[in-house]
Amino acid sequence: MSRAALLLAAVACGAPGKPSAVHGDWSTPVAPYKITDRVSYVGAKHISAFLITTSAGNILIDSGTTEMEAGIRANIAALGEKLGETKILLCTHAHYDHVGNHAALQRATGAKVMVMRGDAEALASGIDRSPLHGEGWAPVHVDRVLDDHDRVELGDVSLEAIAAPGHTPGCTVWLIDQKIAIYGCARPNDEAELTPALVATTRATFAKLRALSPEIALVTHPDDAAELLHPRPWQALLDEAEADFNARLAARR
Repeated sequence: MSRAALLLAAVACGAPGKPSAVHGDWSTPVAPYKITDRVSYVGAKHISAFLITTSAGNILIDSGTTEMEAGIRANIAALGEKLGETKILLCTHAHYDHVGNHAALQRATGAKVMVMRGDAEALASGIDRSPLHGEGWAPVHVDRVLDDHDRVELGDVSLEAIAAPGHTPGCTVWLIDQKIAIYGCARPNDEAELTPALVATTRATFAKLRALSPEIALVTHPDDAAELLHPRPWQALLDEAEADFNARLAARR
């Protein structure tokens, strides 16, 4: 399967029901590895989860599908980290394949859950409120609602939350120390109705993200988990996503 298909396919980010690919092969455990001194991959075969280590504990970005819980726990331990040292739990966006274990891991760790305002109600209710209206998840207690450019700080690490609505209302690009971007906000799912408002929102998000210039860009649906050892240039990711969006718009005419 091509990188474009994995990054952009509707089934990857919350298609209705329980797609066998997402709940099966895509959630297959893989060994964890370090991407940088601070950032490690603790996700599955085609669904990312990232552990950020700091001097005051750890931050987990995305918790994957429910099938991934055991694998994420094992991967954190394999890196020599303790699950209980997870102090903050974040997400790139509120779809079941990225927040499926939030409630369980919050209970297990006592981590503070922080989420962009546009996705806060969805996360707390367990109902997908994105244009997709896909599968839900266990409701999650939200400790902090974030706004665009808010910072999440722990120990010696600072993350900036960049609001990137379109895929979901609160889709978030995470900038780590202004050098690393974690990106899961390509464009609306194929099943989503492309209303004029959604098209305008998506175009504005692409324009906004092009103003960023991270040194490393990490996707939430890698073609292969090890791909993130050799991340693609930021602008190339945006080019691919925007071209796909434009092609979908053209196909409607």
